[in-house]
Parts: sequence; structure tokens; C-alpha cells
Amino acid sequence: MSQLHVFPDVNILLHFPAFDGLDWKKVCQSDEVVIHIAQPVLGELNKVKDTGRTKAVRKRASATIKRLGALLKDTSKASELSTGVRVVFESESPRLENFPKLNERVNDDILIAAILTFNTSSECPAVLLTDDDGLALQVKAGDYGIRVFEPEECLRIAPETDDEDKEREKLRRENESLRSRIPEISLEFNSGGCKFFVQKKASDIESQGRREIAALKRRFQPFQLPPSDGIQNQGPVSAFARLALYDREPSLEQKTAYNDALSRYFQQCENVLRKNTEIDSRTIVLTLVIKNTGTVPAEDVLISMHFPNGFKLFENCGKHAIHERLPEPPEKPTGILQIRMPEIHLPYLSPYYDAVPRDSDRSLSIEETNSYDVKFEVKKIRQGFSDTITPLMLVFEEQPFSFFIDYTIICDGMPKAKSGKLHIVEEIG
Repeated sequence: MSQLHVFPDVNILLHFPAFDGLDWKKVCQSDEVVIHIAQPVLGELNKVKDTGRTKAVRKRASATIKRLGALLKDTSKASELSTGVRVVFESESPRLENFPKLNERVNDDILIAAILTFNTSSECPAVLLTDDDGLALQVKAGDYGIRVFEPEECLRIAPETDDEDKEREKLRRENESLRSRIPEISLEFNSGGCKFFVQKKASDIESQGRREIAALKRRFQPFQLPPSDGIQNQGPVSAFARLALYDREPSLEQKTAYNDALSRYFQQCENVLRKNTEIDSRTIVLTLVIKNTGTVPAEDVLISMHFPNGFKLFENCGKHAIHERLPEPPEKPTGILQIRMPEIHLPYLSPYYDAVPRDSDRSLSIEETNSYDVKFEVKKIRQGFSDTITPLMLVFEEQPFSFFIDYTIICDGMPKAKSGKLHIVEEIG
């Protein structure tokens, strides 16, 4: 094959072993290769030497310039890289006025102009040697009919990790570590997940009321009234005996009045219990859990939640807060000679009583407008731990329905507030 003139771009000189082992004849598919170093390539090498992206690239550009300088000084054989391969330096820059479509401010355009200028005075047209990074250069070469050769990717010089790259990588890892050292707070139901399923309660109000009335009747029992002739049938009894046997007991009139009052008390209790059971059928209690899955403790955590209207929202202090109180039982009468001890009446506690103790490290506030804004604050949640928000009680105006709870979470160390939704889902059927 005849002699081949090759114009390499700066990428070939920087990223391939151009003067240290590259097989030019194999790459260019020719037995004799003349390498032309054009002025724009020399200018760009100088620029990379001073302002290259990395220290390794700047160092490589400087070494390439020194190698070219050594070839330029030795006018005997220094310009001959190997048998059949030599280097020629182009001393003149091309005149771009001869090529109006090329831009004199673009190095690739100046290199194209240098090849075209050479071709006008040579019987052997020159070719361009570039790599994939020079795609724009290849497009322009194609427009002007210039052949393009590319070395194989495996011939590239392995990238070097210089001190600046190492420092940047170190800073990147440190930054990544700092970014990972943040609390990661999530909010969910204590049953798990962001959905709470509400089943319609099929309360048997009558049977539940009967059970509680039966318990009250075991606690408050009426007097057993004697027969109408109870005392006369016992025969003659001395006045002292009557005083000992009967004056210590309430009178028949007192017993009868107490029994009648007790019957009315049980009826009133039944009405109250029926009403309370109906309230229970449209009441739900929500318990929410805050989790910290981050790598550091979460401090000064603030949870803000928004609830719609359609129900009454309370802090869960026990269902006695929403239940009507049972009436006071009638006072059981005593005999006139019986020493009367003061009775201690314990307040009636609903079997649902489940008040939550107060904690100075946490606080809950509920603001009612046309809807509800709930705020919960807790001082600290350790990484890998969770905390429970004070349970909330919802009493619906009618039956429970589906709705969303919008929330935001913020705490010290979080770069920005976290928002989300919880879903109350009414199960049908």
C-alpha cells in the first residue's frame, strides 16, 4: 500500500500511546505512515497542559509536548518513530477564508482546514485519525469528504487516578456519609402500614345492656319484704325482743320505697347504657406510631396532622369522656338504732377506660375549626426505635366513613419536612 498521510486530533495524542507503542501502520492500514502535527493540535495541547480537567490529563499533555519537542529538535532520525512511521510538523496555520463554512474560533474546524489545505497540494489525500470522543469532528470531516480512521478502544491509555481525583473521591465519600447520617422518620398505624380498616360494628344493644344491668343488680339488691302479717304470726314477743329484732332493721315503708327507687334506677341505667352502646358503635380509636429508621437520633420531632370534619375528635382519655354517666343509686335505708357509717361512692368507670398517662417529654394539641389540626411533639426518638402518639378517639356523627389524614414531619437534622397521607378505609360488607 502507498504512503498514507495522517492528521491526528488532540484526543489521539492524549488518550492513546501515540509515541509509546501505538502501531500506526496497523491502525491506519498502511505500510508507510506520515504523521502530521497541525498547529491547532499544538495550540490545544498547550491549553490542556495549563487548564486540563484533572492533574493526570495536564501531566499527560505536558509529557506529550516534551516528546514532540524532542522530535522537533532532532532533525536526523528523531522524527522517525519506527520503521515506516515518521512525524512531520506543520509550521503554518491554514487560511480559513478559503473555507467560509468553517469557524476560525473552533479548533476542530481549523484542523479540518489544515487537512483540506494539505490535500490541495498533495497527490495523496490525507486522512483524519480521531476517536469516539471526536464525533462532531467526524461529522465535519464527512461533509468535506475526508476519510476518518479510529483506533480500537482497547488501545486507550488506562485512566489514572491522580491526587485531585483521590481528594474528590474522599470528599464525595465523606459527603455521602454525612448525608446518610440523618434521622429517617415515618408515621404509620400501630397495626402496621398507612391504612386503617374500619369494620361496621353490629352491636347487640339490648343484650349488652342486659349484661350490664345484671351486673348492677348483683351489686345493688332489693330488700326481701316479709309477709303482710310477718310480725303478728310470730306470737307474743316482749318489747325488748321487738327492739332487739326489728328496730335495728329499716321499716317496711322504707324497704318498699327503696325497692321502688331501685327499680327506677335500673330503668334509668338501662336507658343510659343503650345510648352509650350506640355511641360505641360509631366510635374508633386510632393509635399512631412514629418510627426512626435513620442512623442518628431524631430530636424535637413535630408531627402535624389534618383531619376532615364529620366527627368529633378527642384525645383518648377513656370512653367515660364521651359516655353519659350512670345515675347515682338510691341510698339504702338503715334502722334508727343502727350506727350509720358514711358511705364512700366510687365514681363509675366504664369497662372501656384506658386513659394514657402524661409524659413531660411529649405533648398533644388538638385545634378544632371546620376540621381538626393535630400537633404531636416528642423530644427524642433514638435510631432504630419508635414512639407512640397519644391515642385519638373519633366519634362519628353517623356511621364511620373513609377519609385521608394529611401529615408533615419535621425534626432537627432533617433537610426538609416530610409529607404523606394516612388512609382510614371503611370496609363494606
